[in-house]
Amino acid sequence: MNEMRLSLAGFSAGAVALLLATSAGASQQKSVELDYEVWAGGLQAMSLETRMLRAQDRYQVDVTVESAGMLGRLFPFKLSARTQGTRPAESRDNPRPEAYEVRSKWRDQDRLVAIDYADAKPLVKVDPPAEDDNRDPVPMDQILGTVDPMSAVLTLLEQSAVLGRCQGEIPVFDGRRRYDMVVRHIGPTEVSQTSYSPYAGPAVECRAGMKKIGGFWHDTDKDEHDYNELRIFLAPILEDVPPVPVRLEAKNDFFSIIIHMVDARLSRGVQPASLGF
Repeated sequence: MNEMRLSLAGFSAGAVALLLATSAGASQQKSVELDYEVWAGGLQAMSLETRMLRAQDRYQVDVTVESAGMLGRLFPFKLSARTQGTRPAESRDNPRPEAYEVRSKWRDQDRLVAIDYADAKPLVKVDPPAEDDNRDPVPMDQILGTVDPMSAVLTLLEQSAVLGRCQGEIPVFDGRRRYDMVVRHIGPTEVSQTSYSPYAGPAVECRAGMKKIGGFWHDTDKDEHDYNELRIFLAPILEDVPPVPVRLEAKNDFFSIIIHMVDARLSRGVQPASLGF
């Protein structure tokens, strides 16, 4: 389940990034914040907050994930992630990450991933290292040409916005794992209101997943072409911006995971901060 947490965070944060990429003009600065609750097996498991900043030709995405409820007390977990980079304001060129960082704590173990894209070969820092984490390190020749998960989702969804369909594939390296992120279009649907989520109404369903290539845990790695899908339901709930993810659903070997959006905010005039590499 730990491997899935950042993947879910990356997908939802990337969807937030799509808002800014498609709605912010070159002279505008916007901040979109979306709050989610994560339910696993019918129990509240985590809270997830995403924030996207866009100023001129730069972007920054921040994600915070924290365990909650009874599962949170049994399995405490906290994660914060940030990616920042550049994207031409007047073109559809792909986002180019400059720095990516993830800090998390799971079962009293602090974990770190940091990627600096300043040079032709990304500088990667991980703690614990792969050999101490039940996985093989990803060789540099597989890392070249990749982007971080949140920048990857931004790229895929921007491409989908151009095509009018949720479809695309992009190589991703999250500091430990190398995979191809895949998005495909399902089509219009209806989202029913529940006691967990305030939204009900029309939406568009997309499905996202991964083709595993390397760096996964030895005891859970499967065929590299096998991937688990995340169902993403997009709906227009913020004025003057494209649809946002109102619900996300996924399954693992044990139970279903449902992510409900519980709040959404839009503000202006906030400048991205530097990671300080």
